[in-house]
Amino acid sequence: MRKEEVIHIVKELLVEAGLLEDYSISEKTNELADIMIYKGSNGIEQFAIEETPMFPFEMIENILFLRGEENGRYYFKGTKLQIIFELKEGARYVLELGDYGINNMLLTKDYTDIYDDKLILSTINDYSRQNMIREHVKRLFLIIAELRLNGREEPEEADVSEVKKTVWRYIEEHPHDLDFIFSFAGEALQLRLFDKDIFQAEEIIKKIVERGEEDSFMLYLEEEYDEADYYLRLTAEALRIIRRFNEESAADS
Repeated sequence: MRKEEVIHIVKELLVEAGLLEDYSISEKTNELADIMIYKGSNGIEQFAIEETPMFPFEMIENILFLRGEENGRYYFKGTKLQIIFELKEGARYVLELGDYGINNMLLTKDYTDIYDDKLILSTINDYSRQNMIREHVKRLFLIIAELRLNGREEPEEADVSEVKKTVWRYIEEHPHDLDFIFSFAGEALQLRLFDKDIFQAEEIIKKIVERGEEDSFMLYLEEEYDEADYYLRLTAEALRIIRRFNEESAADS
């Protein structure tokens, strides 16, 4: 999410909960406040609590909230406002504000509750590094696809080969990252249909079929490619490949 959107939502929640006078929030980068935008020497803007940077804004996928007192869903006593940041990598960062100041905890992707501040930061930093690696690898295959599809220039075969190895290494290490897998499959399909099948679309779609996620992939294509003719061609090709794999699997059994 964009920093402006996040800060706007959090500020509105503070107003609605009657807590804006108790807790400061700043929309200006590096202006000191209880809730602020922190930008360090690396140039990355992060959501920060009491001057402590927690995570880059781009890691936030969604924001949930709960207002009111004495709610069974709260983790800390005296809470009047609970804000839950759904982060990339499947974690949830929980911020609670109320009678006893600002409290936080982290619910990890494997459903472990973390309350220790140092452990929260180290765990989020691990997630942040994983996300940076993910975005780096994703950018590599997107660049190659863009160069090929736009006809701007021909990537070197050695470069394409190295990127493919890197992408597949990431997929093997992160088999549950469906957004990454679907994105790569979408680019592979485009290249197969409109250029050359340099990413071997059948390989990644086979991986999707083995995971039983072909229906989810169809929904991804519908959401990602809104031009009717383009969407139809990609979907039809994907369905042909999926049907062939299913027929081969049925024959083998």
